[in-house]
Amino acid sequence: MSNIIFLDVDGVLNSKFWDNDHQREISEGKYVDLSAVKLLGTLVDRTDAKIILHSGWRFWFDESMNPLKPATA
Repeated sequence: MSNIIFLDVDGVLNSKFWDNDHQREISEGKYVDLSAVKLLGTLVDRTDAKIILHSGWRFWFDESMNPLKPATA
């Protein structure tokens, strides 16, 4: 049996703490808490888990991962 992590990015890899201290637009590519990503990487390495990603962000991009709305300043 495989180990599976069902991951919702919101509040996990971009926690409110990170969001409040580092306001960035998704289009800048600076929207995740790097320490949380490192912890996730450790978990995956130790458990050999596969990740199933779920996020409301999927509504922000088209099938080719192009933003549906331009970034705002």
